[in-house]
Amino acid sequence: MTLSTEDRFHQPTRADRNQVHRARADVKAQSKTANDSLTKVTFSILLVACAMAVASLLISVQARSATTIKPVDASWPSTDVSAAGLNLQKLTVHSERNSPPSLDRPSYLPIELAGYVAGLEPVIEVTINGRTRAYPMRVVARHQIINDRLGGKNIAVSYCKICSSAMVFSRDIGGETTQLKFSGLTYFNNMVLYDEASKSWWQQINGEALAGPGRGASLEVVPSEIISFTRFRQRHANNAAADVIALTDLARQPVMAKLNLPTPDVEDLPEGVTPADRVVVIGSEAWTLGLLRQEGRIEEKDLVILWEGGRQAAPDAFGRDEE
Repeated sequence: MTLSTEDRFHQPTRADRNQVHRARADVKAQSKTANDSLTKVTFSILLVACAMAVASLLISVQARSATTIKPVDASWPSTDVSAAGLNLQKLTVHSERNSPPSLDRPSYLPIELAGYVAGLEPVIEVTINGRTRAYPMRVVARHQIINDRLGGKNIAVSYCKICSSAMVFSRDIGGETTQLKFSGLTYFNNMVLYDEASKSWWQQINGEALAGPGRGASLEVVPSEIISFTRFRQRHANNAAADVIALTDLARQPVMAKLNLPTPDVEDLPEGVTPADRVVVIGSEAWTLGLLRQEGRIEEKDLVILWEGGRQAAPDAFGRDEE
């Protein structure tokens, strides 16, 4: 039997080709629908997971706040706050006592080995009896207080992130060497320190005693300066008596650039000045850094204030400037 060419090879008609195209389109549509459904399910799972994580974090924070932060009288049962004559409306419980923990046994690095400090990063420079040390702000801000000894003098380097004030004090108080810690309290939006010897409270921004046996006294202020690390290196490139505080485990941990804190309530501010503005304070007068940056130079009687860029601002509760 002989087969013709038409019998051996069937030529598809236009109808056949249209049917094949429709079948392929149906398969693609079904595949797209399945993929879309899978994407929606995966996205929904991610949303649920994120929501659960956020809820867990909020519950954890709320539980921690409810269980660890105690009222003032519970944290300080031996301190008669009422007898100190404080404005209790301005006294706030910020955290547990000595939280974050102070740095009491710092380690030191030669300047050339302090590679963890960026050039524009601010450092607190202290010089005593020919010895100079840089305290990088990332370490000071994380611990808030560093108890140290420099040039034969016992000192405490402190920093309040709420009001962005860096102060250095002698920790020889009343003839006794002690350590300064964070009380967990703030007074007029400034951290309150305490000394371990007498448990007296000290205002960080001026060193005045607020309560306890030391009330009426003041801590000795040690001169210090906040400069960029680049400037510190330039000043002490050939100074064998200069060094830098080493990085700590706590300072390695990430920290929020901006804390969720209410803006301090300050009354009778001049027009254009906000409670969060940084200022230069001399005596009872103050000038905002914004004004100083704009003017470049401010002269007031025999006082001259100059603006010099080239370093980042210190980190505080309201963020950090770029320079």
